[in-house]
Amino acid sequence: GFPRPSSDPPPGCPPPAGLLPTPPSNPRFRHLSEVEMAERREKGLCFNCDQKWSRQHNCCGRLFLFVADTDGVCPSELDLESLIAEDTPSDSDTPVQAQ
Repeated sequence: GFPRPSSDPPPGCPPPAGLLPTPPSNPRFRHLSEVEMAERREKGLCFNCDQKWSRQHNCCGRLFLFVADTDGVCPSELDLESLIAEDTPSDSDTPVQAQ
């Protein structure tokens, strides 16, 4: 087989400068069920933190939120052409200016 590539610089070469810090290996994902989301709505709480939600609300910390539809349709099963066709206006949708 082939040798495995190494992420280490070759001997005698300085390490690359200006690299970004390594992101945390375990990002904070929060999965809320529909019931949990409904409870938080009733209480007026933010979905991401335990503070009251308002239009001016900003969460203290950043986290990644993964929202999934639970109807069982996998994104890979969606037909891209049909989705594009739904978003493309047809001639009947185009406004006509009277003269």
